[in-house]
Amino acid sequence: MLLARSTCLSRALGAHDCGACRRRLRRLRIPAPSLTTLTSLRSTRALRRVLVTASARGADGAAQEYDAQRETVIKRSRDMQKAAKTAIYCLHRADDAGAGKDLATVEKVAEELLPLLTAEPTLRHGGFSNAIEEYAEAAIFRYYLAHGSLMPYSLLPLATREEYLGGLLDFTGELNRYAVLRATARDVASVTRARDVVDAIFGQMLQFDLRNGSARKKFDTLKYTLKKLESLLYELQLSSAIQSTRGDEPEPVAAPAAEADEV
Repeated sequence: MLLARSTCLSRALGAHDCGACRRRLRRLRIPAPSLTTLTSLRSTRALRRVLVTASARGADGAAQEYDAQRETVIKRSRDMQKAAKTAIYCLHRADDAGAGKDLATVEKVAEELLPLLTAEPTLRHGGFSNAIEEYAEAAIFRYYLAHGSLMPYSLLPLATREEYLGGLLDFTGELNRYAVLRATARDVASVTRARDVVDAIFGQMLQFDLRNGSARKKFDTLKYTLKKLESLLYELQLSSAIQSTRGDEPEPVAAPAAEADEV
């Protein structure tokens, strides 16, 4: 009986109107819906359909706008990353002026994208963040060649702390290649300084509790970079000691082809 009443009530509160339902509503002391009420309910349902349709169209428009912005960021980030890689190439060939121009290109594009990234922070992840890491790597390498020390985070306002850290870890790979080239000229001091810098970075990274991710993979690579530099320095010093004992003119050490040519 209660189920039947509930069914009838549901029908009555919708658009159904009959004598039987009205009598049941009177017994339950519930006023029957008037024609005005029924009309209002129908209008409310129609309004809901209009609002849902408008919301769907608005969401679709917002999604299309987001996709267009994302494509813009991805495309411009490729340009940034390419310029940063070219800067590193120039630095390995002692072309500081060329590296400076490429880094200026990265900074210009990044400044153009910053308003868009501020309005939609999720667009920073991925291509743009990777490009900034590449930029940080090149900037840190250039600073090291000029000053013999690490570039502080405060001098890289375009990078977040995570991006700076990623660029710093990548820089150690470029420093290893630079040390190999200096070893061919028997520049023991430059190789020693490069080993000391990488060792200091490794010691600081031991303080971090790194989980699985990009930073962890780069830290694992850092371990092997430090071992390579230690082996390179040992061989260089051993060769110099042998040549000194013989009294012969030291010959240049041939750099491993894979490391000397890689940028």
